[in-house]
Amino acid sequence: MRAPHLTKAPGLRALAAALIGLALAGPAAAQSPDLAAASTRAVNDVIIPAYRALAQAAKHQAQAMDRLCTATQGEALDAARNSFAGLVDAWSAVEAYRFGPVKKANRFERLMFWPDRRGRGLKQVRKIVATKDPTASSATTLVKKSVAVQGLLALEFVLFGTGSDSLAAAGRDGFRCAYGKAIAGTMAATADAVVADWTGADGYGALIQAPGDSNPVYRSHGEAIQELLRAAGEQLQIVIDLKLTAALGDSASDTKPKSPPFWRSGLVLANISGNVAGIRALHDRSGLADLLPRETASSADTLAFELDQAERALASLLASDADWAALPRTKQSRDTVAYLRIPLKGAKEILTEHYPAEFGLTLGFNSLDGD
Repeated sequence: MRAPHLTKAPGLRALAAALIGLALAGPAAAQSPDLAAASTRAVNDVIIPAYRALAQAAKHQAQAMDRLCTATQGEALDAARNSFAGLVDAWSAVEAYRFGPVKKANRFERLMFWPDRRGRGLKQVRKIVATKDPTASSATTLVKKSVAVQGLLALEFVLFGTGSDSLAAAGRDGFRCAYGKAIAGTMAATADAVVADWTGADGYGALIQAPGDSNPVYRSHGEAIQELLRAAGEQLQIVIDLKLTAALGDSASDTKPKSPPFWRSGLVLANISGNVAGIRALHDRSGLADLLPRETASSADTLAFELDQAERALASLLASDADWAALPRTKQSRDTVAYLRIPLKGAKEILTEHYPAEFGLTLGFNSLDGD
């Protein structure tokens, strides 16, 4: 028998339905995480400032190269090399962000062409230096050439590769210096373009912060958080597999210390440290930990512990001040390099499995699958 007072009173019927809905939803609805605030903080407090720092570092590098090309003192080469270390630090902080504006026009590869498993990029760089290709000595024409000859690793070869001592004041290689200056200039222009595309009124930052049915990339704030967590997880996987495991080889006699980027400049560990620091910054400054349900908030503590352990291992390796090529071969340092993978794997698991589950998200396709 129907209840007449409900069928004749639409207002009461609607109220009853609402109360039933709240009862079914339970505490989960009340604890729905504010993913919108997290994605906004990630964009405005982490990603955009990091790209701006990269653009500034590239400009400083171009200035250092300009001084080197006109210097009368040998210290200018040391200054240019030190500037390069700062540029690598800035790059390391954004290396995880393989989505958005950096995908346009192969910008990521223009900034960092790696991995280069067959060494094709290096061969092109060597050829440019050997033949003194005039189209590589100006940023205007260099940008039209292969992406492999206009990024960080090309600049590293100019400054640290075979024949780089010719950049010293006495008998300086003018073409090599001009090529390095052109590389820094193209990097600065590329980084500026990425910043502009993130920050414009209709830029990528706005897309992340205003998802919806009309948004061509993100339908919900959850999808934006998925993108960020996936990026962090993929970068950790790259560090574990392509930078650490590849260098360790199967044994101390089978090491491949030239597998990771920046071995020529001795900045392999600095690059990895910057990667880890960048992921910690993304997590901490976006406030993702604050969005975890109270009963699972320990995931954030575990993540912090894993990252702390990784940073301690990296600090001990850096403090040894040993040549990177020797680290995978020496037992103690080899053990430390091998151990480093353990906390990084733990951090990756939390970011790509625990966090998504707590937020009701599914990361889905990994862009590294099949590589």
